[in-house]
Amino acid sequence: MKVEQQQPRSMTRGNGKTTTLPRSLPATMSQTQWQLQLRKVVDFLSQLPSFLSSSFHNNKQALYSIAFILLAWITVKLMLAVLNTINDIPLLAPTFQLVGIGYVTWFILRYLLQAGTRQELVNTIHDLR
Repeated sequence: MKVEQQQPRSMTRGNGKTTTLPRSLPATMSQTQWQLQLRKVVDFLSQLPSFLSSSFHNNKQALYSIAFILLAWITVKLMLAVLNTINDIPLLAPTFQLVGIGYVTWFILRYLLQAGTRQELVNTIHDLR
């Protein structure tokens, strides 16, 4: 197969000088390079599933840790958004504060003032463990 060379074309630059540029590369050369690049891409894509599965099995614990940290971060952000929304509702935030103060007062009076009830609390905590 004979490759035909195309005539170079002339181009005039802004400064008045004329340069000659080749029209294009020979067709067989560009097709060969294209086929080589395509073969590299196909080889890479065919090996990708095995590479990903081996990487996952080798780094399973680290990936689980990263996923857990990411999930915890998303959960904290979501809970903060919900709490900020609740705080924006009139009279709801002070009501929750009063309920919290009341519960803390009850807990201190019920469990922390007398030695017998403190021991009961310690036993309950040990039972839960």
